[in-house]
Amino acid sequence: MDTESESPIVGDPYFGERAVLDELRRLREHQYANLASLDQKLQLLFEGGGLLIALAATVKVAALQQHTGREFWILASLALCFYLALGGFFVAAMRPSRFEAPVSREWEQLDKNFFGQPERAVLLQLAVDYQVTLDQMAEAASHKARILQPASVLFMLALLALLGALWLS
Repeated sequence: MDTESESPIVGDPYFGERAVLDELRRLREHQYANLASLDQKLQLLFEGGGLLIALAATVKVAALQQHTGREFWILASLALCFYLALGGFFVAAMRPSRFEAPVSREWEQLDKNFFGQPERAVLLQLAVDYQVTLDQMAEAASHKARILQPASVLFMLALLALLGALWLS
């Protein structure tokens, strides 16, 4: 039996367009996963910072059960400031990402771009629409990544301030 005749894509004049469209769909799913991963990292930083501050205060008060030194309160206040700044970064990064769906939900746009159009034109329009969505998603991921770096630094500074507060007091 002829191998070429068994292939569903043999003779498909739009194989290239379909292949590009499939790759764009995979890229879109990968970009969603990247955005979710960045969200998780930011959330862990924020939650971890709150846990560290609560833990440090609890350890200090429970262990000493006496008047704590001024150094503790200065460094604990500094850690709290770092944590609040981390919260600001968290809020900025966790704002809802806005990007268009690859295919419009507007009936007029669907009618104009897809219904009654030649197959190649539809495939090319889909590829363009996916590319626009991917560009928007890449910008959202870039925004979150730009925030993740200083948020990580703030987390480490809060941790160091808390360790200093516990050590020096």
